[in-house]
Amino acid sequence: MRDHWALVNRALTKHYIISIAMEGPLAHRQFRRLFAAQVAALIGTGLLTFALSLLLHDLSGENVTLVLGRVLALKMIAYVVVAPIATVFLRFAPRRQVLVWLDIVRAVSVLCLPWVNEVWQVYLVIVVLNTSAAAFKPLFQATVAHVLTDEADYTRALSLTRLSYDLENLVSPALSVLLLLVVSYPILFVTNGVLFLLSAVLVLGTTLPGVPRDNHGSEASQSMRFMQGLSIYLLTPRLQSLLALNLSVAATGAMVLVNSIALVQSQLGRGEGGLALVMMCLGVGSMITAFFLPSLLRYWPEGALMRIGVGLSSSALLAGTLLPLELPTVGALWFIVGLGNSAVQTAGSRLLRRSALPQQWPDVFAAHFSLSHACWLVFYPLAGWLYWLSPTSAFLGLGVIGLGGLIISLGLWRSYHEHPITHEHPAMAHAHDGGHDGVHQPRDSTLVGTSRTTVHSHAALRHSHRIIIDAHHPRWPRRSSYNS
Repeated sequence: MRDHWALVNRALTKHYIISIAMEGPLAHRQFRRLFAAQVAALIGTGLLTFALSLLLHDLSGENVTLVLGRVLALKMIAYVVVAPIATVFLRFAPRRQVLVWLDIVRAVSVLCLPWVNEVWQVYLVIVVLNTSAAAFKPLFQATVAHVLTDEADYTRALSLTRLSYDLENLVSPALSVLLLLVVSYPILFVTNGVLFLLSAVLVLGTTLPGVPRDNHGSEASQSMRFMQGLSIYLLTPRLQSLLALNLSVAATGAMVLVNSIALVQSQLGRGEGGLALVMMCLGVGSMITAFFLPSLLRYWPEGALMRIGVGLSSSALLAGTLLPLELPTVGALWFIVGLGNSAVQTAGSRLLRRSALPQQWPDVFAAHFSLSHACWLVFYPLAGWLYWLSPTSAFLGLGVIGLGGLIISLGLWRSYHEHPITHEHPAMAHAHDGGHDGVHQPRDSTLVGTSRTTVHSHAALRHSHRIIIDAHHPRWPRRSSYNS
C-alpha cells in the first residue's frame, strides 16, 4: 500500500510540477513575468474587493447589498463600454508601455479610496479604476495568446491564469484577515495600490511580441474591428453556447460577490473572519477545478465539462433555499459554486482561441470580454435587489436563471459542430489582407497599392474542413452540410 501511494505521489508530482512548471508555460520567460504581474495585481484586487465591502457596509448599513450591486454594475459598465473601444485604439500600440501605464492609473485610483466618506465618491473612483482595468484585461489576455503559440502550453497557461484569479478568493481574504489584526481596513487599499505598482514593474521588464497586421477583412476600418470580432463570436455555435454558460456563471457568481457580506455579517451575525472564510471556500473550489482541468480536457470535451460545472453551481444555489443557512452550509455552497464556475472561466478561453485566426484573437477576446461582462452588469444589481427582498428569493431566482443558461447552451452547441463540414464556395472575387490557408488559395491576385491587401478571385470549390468564421466563411453552414 505504501509503495502504491508513493507511485501515485510521484506521478502527480511529475505531471503537475515538472510538466507545468519546468516544461510548460512557466518555462517561457515572458509568460513567467506576465504571470507574476497578474498574481500581484489580482491579490491586490482581492484585497480591494474585501475592503470595499467593509467600506460600503460602514457607509450604507442595511442597504449594503443594493449599494454594492450598483458599485459592481458601474464596474461592468466600464468593462462593457471601454473594452471594445480600447481594443480598437490600443490594437497596435506598444503593449508593454500601455499595460504599465494602465497599472499606474489603477494604483493611483485605489489609493484615493481611504479618503472617501460618501457613497458617490466611491462610485466615481470605481469608474476611473475599472475604466483602466477594462482596457488592461483583454489586452493582457490577447498578449498571452500571442506569447504562447503552442496549444498545450496555452492550455496549461489558462489553468495557471485561472489559479491566479482564484487568489482573489483564497489568498486575499486570508491576507485581509491577517492585516486587519493589526491595521484598519483602509490599509488594504494602500496595499492594493502597492501591488498594482509591482505589477507595472514586472510588465516593464517583459519583452512582448507585436500584433500581426495581416488581418482578414481589411475593408473594415479600425473602428469596426470590434464589430468584426463580435460577428465571429455571435455566428459561431460554440461561442453562442459559451455566452449562455457565462450568463449562468454571472447569475451564480453575483449571488456570492454581492450578497456574502450581508448574509454573513448581518443575517448570521459573523464578523470579518466569517466573511473571509466563506470567500476562501469559493477560492478553494475554483482552484481545484483549475488544477485538474488540463488533465480532464484530455478525455472530456470542453462543452461537457463546462455544462457539468454550471449544473453544479446552479444546483448549489437552489439547495440554499432548502438548507438551514449556517456558516458551514454557506461555505460548502460557495465551494460548489467556485468548483463549477471555474470550469467555464478556464475552458472558455480555449474555445475563443480555436474559433478565430491568430490576428483576430484581440477582437474575439474583446467581444467575449464585453458580452460576458454585460451578463454581470445585469446580475450584480439584480442579485442585490433579490436579496433585499429576501435571501430565499436571491437563492431561488439566481439558481433558476443559472439552470436556464445551461438549457440554452445545450440547444446552441452540439458535438457535430466540431466535425468537418462539406460545403461549397461559388466562384468569387474579393479583397483581404494576408495570405491563405492550404485549401483557399486564390486563382489570381493583384496587390493594392503598397499594402498587403490583394484583390483576387477564387474558382468554384467544394471541400470539407472544420469551420472558422472568416473572409471565406462569413456564416456557419447549415446542419445538412455536416459530414456523417
